[in-house]
Amino acid sequence: MEVLPDGTVVAVTYGHWTKGEPPYVMSVRLRLEELDARAK
Repeated sequence: MEVLPDGTVVAVTYGHWTKGEPPYVMSVRLRLEELDARAK
């Protein structure tokens, strides 16, 4: 997890996300305002 200077949260992880495929990296970027809007 990292919070960028503009407030964007970046989460990066790796693992076996698709059965039968090798492990790979996934990441997501979001802003708390976006999460608040989706929670309503």
